[in-house]
Amino acid sequence: MSFRTGVLGTAKFNTTELPIIGWGADPVASILAYVNSKTGGHVVRLPGITDGGVLEFQIDWDDSNNLFSTMSLRVGSQLTAIKQYIDGPSGTNFRQIASAYIQRTPLRVEVAGKIAYSIVALCDGTWGEIGQSAS
Repeated sequence: MSFRTGVLGTAKFNTTELPIIGWGADPVASILAYVNSKTGGHVVRLPGITDGGVLEFQIDWDDSNNLFSTMSLRVGSQLTAIKQYIDGPSGTNFRQIASAYIQRTPLRVEVAGKIAYSIVALCDGTWGEIGQSAS
């Protein structure tokens, strides 16, 4: 077995790599249930629409490079060509999302002095799991 630590995890929007503290993704699929005279009184389920779901990025605050102003990372902004890497930006293991819209940008300040901004975005259109293209 080969396990990973996540220490090389990062993310890019277009070609800009972000100072990522962590990222997450929560894709979903609607599962349709139906019953008719041919199902013998049993519920039959079919996969329905898939959704790239919610994307989360925790970004290390950098006073000298305010990404929220230079990249327009504001609520309602569109992100394109998103890649969430598990093995560094030159690796081939990443989730690929064609487009997402920023829904929230919560701020978290830890007592230890760390300041982290978060971006919560909703996928829009095509996406792919690790190792798959966005389709």
